[in-house]
Amino acid sequence: MLRLIQGYNLSFPIYLDMEDKVQAVLSDSERGNIASVFCNIIQNEGYKVGIYANKNWWTNYLTDSAFNNSLWYKWVAQYNSSCTYSGNYTMWQYTSSGYVNGINTNVDMNYWYGEYIDVNPVTVNTTVADSITESNATVRGTVAYSGQKPSEVGIYFGTSENGMSKVANDVINHNKNPFDMWYDLNDEAGLYLDSNTKYYWQCYAIVNGKEYKGEIKSFTTLNSSKPIKSIVCNSTVVKSTKKDVSYMLEVAITNLSAEDIKGIVIIVYRDKNGNIIKIHNGDIDIACNSKLTHSDSINGYTTISRADVYVFESLNNLVPISNNLECNFN
Repeated sequence: MLRLIQGYNLSFPIYLDMEDKVQAVLSDSERGNIASVFCNIIQNEGYKVGIYANKNWWTNYLTDSAFNNSLWYKWVAQYNSSCTYSGNYTMWQYTSSGYVNGINTNVDMNYWYGEYIDVNPVTVNTTVADSITESNATVRGTVAYSGQKPSEVGIYFGTSENGMSKVANDVINHNKNPFDMWYDLNDEAGLYLDSNTKYYWQCYAIVNGKEYKGEIKSFTTLNSSKPIKSIVCNSTVVKSTKKDVSYMLEVAITNLSAEDIKGIVIIVYRDKNGNIIKIHNGDIDIACNSKLTHSDSINGYTTISRADVYVFESLNNLVPISNNLECNFN
């Protein structure tokens, strides 16, 4: 039990179900000892604990003094219009044929009479994307919390709702509540977007190890209005290797023009569905009629399938000066 819940922040107590027929042949004190051993172990690990049983068991079997422990939460099952158990209890299970939107089968339904439990201590809103260009945008959101301050906030981002990955995050070192969050995708996430492409993003916050997410929203980058230059370089893949979670790529860039070229290489690592995993960039300086081999490597990722290579004039002027490359890792 403790292994399964390790790392989770639980809103409700952990309950032991005590209504099995093998326990019915035990004495009252033996049933009390079983409950005490379980509850003491759970409490010693810092969790709230309780006992679950139907009304018949609470009335006729769970009568040992151990079950009067005020630190144990008592959960009574009685499928009726009211609970007629005479003892104290904090939760009543009143039916097994309840209906909840989004669940296709009947479910148990309960009333909780204990202290107020804030099951959603943080509210995350994904708000707007602005400053949208052919290759960049700023995405924004808000976070409000009612209890403990979030330990981390950030965004998920991708080209499909189901293919988003975490691309930017921050540790909260202030006490503003609520507060705004925003990310320039070029500068703060290291992403360089394709023109005329729809992207999805979602804000998140983490409180006590639990992640809370806002809505998923989308925006579309602008069409490229920059003229495409005639190719002045020629790019070819020299080598591409994959070993476990390490990837290495070498690209040969040949300057075919009569003048020196300064530019930038952008390498977009993607998974098999085309979703962006990571983006690297590096400056290049190639003398006329000469060749440069640009090397790049990335470690720690398991889902990379290919890399797209682009050669531009600069980050501020994303005009292609070479052919684009697609390199697959096998």
